[in-house]
Amino acid sequence: MLFLLNTWLSSFSNYALCIATAATLHYFMLASFTWMGLEAVHMYLALVKVFNTYIPSYILNCWIQNDVVFFVTVVAFIGLTLLCNMSVFIMVLIQIKRIGANKLAANSHGSVLDLKAVASLTVLLGLTWSIGFFSFGPARVVLVYLFVFLNSLQGFFVFLFHCLMKENVRKQWRIHLCCGRFRLCEDSGSSSF
Repeated sequence: MLFLLNTWLSSFSNYALCIATAATLHYFMLASFTWMGLEAVHMYLALVKVFNTYIPSYILNCWIQNDVVFFVTVVAFIGLTLLCNMSVFIMVLIQIKRIGANKLAANSHGSVLDLKAVASLTVLLGLTWSIGFFSFGPARVVLVYLFVFLNSLQGFFVFLFHCLMKENVRKQWRIHLCCGRFRLCEDSGSSSF
């Protein structure tokens, strides 16, 4: 969220705010890399040093003991974020519907584009996390598996919707990365005015 607000925060031309934003972004980047490093340690312990591995107090279960604190600091924050993202999702869907209603000739191609926009928004706004948020009751196991499957592919879906499905990106790939008969010339994508 801070990364997205970075440009807006820099418009205030406040040196202290700029330093605080940069320090916070730096912290989040280091935290991400630290978690990746810990995952590497866990993989090593689970896959390489499988037998006779016991480290006392390796992961302590004393993070949040109080249920009220857990619901306020974790569940409420996740719920608020999902609620905000769902609101944005609904507003964008309404706008897409208005744009589609303004077109005189509504065809199936427009519906496919609308469906792609909805699917990409669902992934980008993290709405698949709502499956994990509401995974309780008799369907819990199925919802947890669906949650893990969809969220593990979130980066792939972002790549798919924003790289592979855009005509101009595919054209640039064919210009710079392809060879032989699949390669496009540099001037094939430009038009003369």
